[in-house]
Parts: sequence; structure tokens; C-alpha cells
Amino acid sequence: IICMANNLVSHDGYIIIGIDENNDFAPYSCKDDECKKNNNELVTFLRSKPFWGGLRPIVLVRTFYIDSDEINVLIIKNSMNTPFILSENYPKYKNGKQLFAHHVYTRINDSNTPKNASADIDKVEYLWRKRFGIGMSVVEKLKIYLSKTNDWVYNDELSFFYYKYDPLY
Repeated sequence: IICMANNLVSHDGYIIIGIDENNDFAPYSCKDDECKKNNNELVTFLRSKPFWGGLRPIVLVRTFYIDSDEINVLIIKNSMNTPFILSENYPKYKNGKQLFAHHVYTRINDSNTPKNASADIDKVEYLWRKRFGIGMSVVEKLKIYLSKTNDWVYNDELSFFYYKYDPLY
């Protein structure tokens, strides 16, 4: 989920559960899967993880049916809050099979950053640039700024509003 949330293509990520890649992409039902989670359980699961700054990916579960087979799709919403980073190792006490605190994990094509590594610096830089809106067009920035009404300040003397975090607007 962290890798998909830190994707470099700036749109939603999808994890499809119930399709067998090794069997000509045939569906198999996850209806009785004891590890299956609904939206509430998934949000609760992510909330309990040590995300740095309390920012965690927004994830939804959608269920589809192919004939009688239940297919679940995790939708990892695109976000400007990248990179998503853990503030503690997870799980805390498993050697070799844990994600490390302060590492940036991302997904490139069909490959995740290895658990014992961090993303390349250019990928990390891209994710921070995304968070701060560096490289966005004027119109893209304005749409975001206008949605944050509490961040606009009125200048009485000159009779206009400006965005307090980017006074050029």
C-alpha cells in the first residue's frame, strides 16, 4: 500500500485480489478469505500503523463479481501528501521482513522498492516536490489554493486577498 501510495504517475493505484496471475489471470473467489478486509477494517488497520506525521494513504475496498467469484480491489487514492513514511519499523520485532522507519518505498512499473532499501534519491525528490506543488502549473496550484479558504488573508490596506503560503496568489 505504501509503495502504491508513493507512485510516480500521480493517479490512483490498484491492488486486485482474486485474480490468479499464474493461471492465465483466471478469477478465484476471495469471498471466504479470512484475511479479507472491508473499508472500515482497512482504515482501522492503517490508522494503527506508525505513519510519520500522522499522514496515511487513503484506501478504499471495492468488490466486484465475475460470475460467482468475488474480486476485491484496493484503491489507493492519489495524494499530495507524499511521501508516506513510517516513523517506526513495522512490524517492530521481525528481522528481515519489516519495513524500516524513515525509508521511502515506492513503486516503479511493476516493481516495489525492496524492504531493506529506500527509493532512489530522484524518486524521493519527486515525491517531496509533489507534496509542495513544485512543478505544478499556475492553474493547478490555484485550484488547490482556492479549496483552502482558511489560508487566504485579506489585506485591508490594499483591499485584496492573498494566499498566505504563496503570496504571489
